[in-house]
Amino acid sequence: MMRVVFVCTGNTCRSPMAEAIFRFYAKENGVKADVSSYGLFINPDECETRGQALIAVRKLNIPIRKKKSKVITEDVVKNADYVVTMTKKQKDALPYDNVFTFSELVGGGDIPDPYGLDQNAYDVTAFRLKLASQNLLNIISEKR
Repeated sequence: MMRVVFVCTGNTCRSPMAEAIFRFYAKENGVKADVSSYGLFINPDECETRGQALIAVRKLNIPIRKKKSKVITEDVVKNADYVVTMTKKQKDALPYDNVFTFSELVGGGDIPDPYGLDQNAYDVTAFRLKLASQNLLNIISEKR
């Protein structure tokens, strides 16, 4: 079973969305994957999945649950097959050979942070993550 870890800044928006979306498509395609998400930092005042992120993913008819934010650790990185960040800056904070940005793997540039923006920004982010996750699943499946 492959281990895929998604990382964003605070584990409240992008990485939880990517986790839910990738898990959904992996299951739908019969790919066994242990999927999780983490943040580089945790804000104690905002330590769970944001409501707008939940709404955006559910609009794609993909199940997602609110979760507590978690900080990425060296152990998590070392035990993953793929650690996928949303931006190059996040990747640079995790200097390991199994860490990639979404754009390195599937193209499309950095995934901007919708935090503090309106619901439309979350919807656009979720749609981008859907396309990126589907492409990533295809790439990973071909390599296995």
